[in-house]
Amino acid sequence: EARDVCTANGLETTLLNNCVFDILATNDTSFADQQSLKIGCPNDCTGKGLCKNETCTCLDGWSGDDCSIGSCGNCSRGSCVEGFCQCDIGWEGAECDKKATCFVVDNCTSEVHGSCKTTDVCECNVGYTGLNCSIITNCNNVLNCSSNGDCVDMDVCKCHTGYSGSACNETSCESLGYCSGIPLIYFQNLF
Repeated sequence: EARDVCTANGLETTLLNNCVFDILATNDTSFADQQSLKIGCPNDCTGKGLCKNETCTCLDGWSGDDCSIGSCGNCSRGSCVEGFCQCDIGWEGAECDKKATCFVVDNCTSEVHGSCKTTDVCECNVGYTGLNCSIITNCNNVLNCSSNGDCVDMDVCKCHTGYSGSACNETSCESLGYCSGIPLIYFQNLF
């Protein structure tokens, strides 16, 4: 009779055995109700599955003990990271199958001055700036960065190795090849 009472409450495996033992030991059938309260699934299947007999049956596109892992699907232009597609630059969508569009008008790729990183984000080539890479960067810093750097924005130079200063017209002893720990001023006075 104890087993029938416990089974009628939907108990199985360990909970069924505990219920039967408790009823036999105490002759109190209310233990069946108490054990049935313990029936459940991990994290209630995170809302992405159905719980039956302490086991989640996940909805399409979800997996794991608690249905928390998304299915990547194809990820045609990206890679699967923790169950979701992480798209390569220039691609978007659940399966990275849609080309990212930067702007409907004056797209950053229309004049080949940049590339579309994600929707509405352009990555400009050297010498161009602006939301859609349409502004030519004119550095007025001493003949366009003194030919020792690249103009990356209006009047901003990115200096090549060994050069510094706002116009990339200053050198360091490293670029001249004779650093020895002695201050540069000392060497300048010798020559």
